[in-house]
Amino acid sequence: MTGDRKSAGTGLEGATVTGLPRRWALRRGTVGMMLQEQKIQDWLARLAENPDYAAHPLMREFRALADDHLKLMRQLTKIAKISDRMQTDTRQMARALHAASQTDPLTDLPNRRQMIERLEAELCRVGRNGGGFALIMLDIDHFKDFNDHYGHLAGDDCLRMVSNALRATIRRAPDILAR
Repeated sequence: MTGDRKSAGTGLEGATVTGLPRRWALRRGTVGMMLQEQKIQDWLARLAENPDYAAHPLMREFRALADDHLKLMRQLTKIAKISDRMQTDTRQMARALHAASQTDPLTDLPNRRQMIERLEAELCRVGRNGGGFALIMLDIDHFKDFNDHYGHLAGDDCLRMVSNALRATIRRAPDILAR
């Protein structure tokens, strides 16, 4: 709910109290339903200038409440900023996790999941536009024997070298090499 309401009978006619805009207002350093810090300080100064209000017995309590209000609003602004940082970090981690879930860690090539997604997209494209596409499946002959004889580290190096050699042959954006 947003809106302004005039302060009536306070000697500050014309001052406005801003209604609660939305939660995003806190993230941008504004204070929502409450007056901003400078406006509160100005308001208190104008009240102090008016002898009727300055001598009022509740003025000391009012100042204490205003000070508490300002402290709480500073804390609320800090909390909103921390919340924003956490949301940003969470989004970045989700993107990184998604990328990791679609990439083979050994060769840094798209994995089977991403290959299937791309294959489905290509099939849809061919269905819409006509034409064709090629799918090449490659197997390294006797790789198990190589792995058993030279060890898994040498097998990993071999897979990296083969994937790098094949990656160098990719020429067009829609072409994909996956493991």
